Amino acid sequence: MANDGSLYSSEAGAGFIGAIVTGFLAGYLSTTGLGGEIAIPHAKTGSVAAPIVGFARSPEGVEWGSLDGTNARLIFMITVPGAAAADEHRRILALLSLRLMDPGFRERLSDAEDEAGVLGVWGEIG
Repeated sequence: MANDGSLYSSEAGAGFIGAIVTGFLAGYLSTTGLGGEIAIPHAKTGSVAAPIVGFARSPEGVEWGSLDGTNARLIFMITVPGAAAADEHRRILALLSLRLMDPGFRERLSDAEDEAGVLGVWGEIG
């Protein structure tokens, strides 16, 4: 999440694409499929100046190596600058995890019809 709480900010750093690649590669190098059709790949990188959280949905699901064998339909990528990695990563993961325990939240994310709908649900996160 960018400093202003948005999903992306140009102030987050010019290496946004590099951060996405780094995060997804990290996700493939370790099991970040949590089960329950959720995956949260995460990475620390010097390519961003502020934490970024990306979100994607897959109606079919993506094989993510989750322990329960389900494909990930809700995918969250957390990328934080190397200097802030430990504290920021834990803070973001805690906020996200609390909301993901709510089946209604997951359903609203899955059912959102467009970007505005997703952002409206996303706004429920601390």
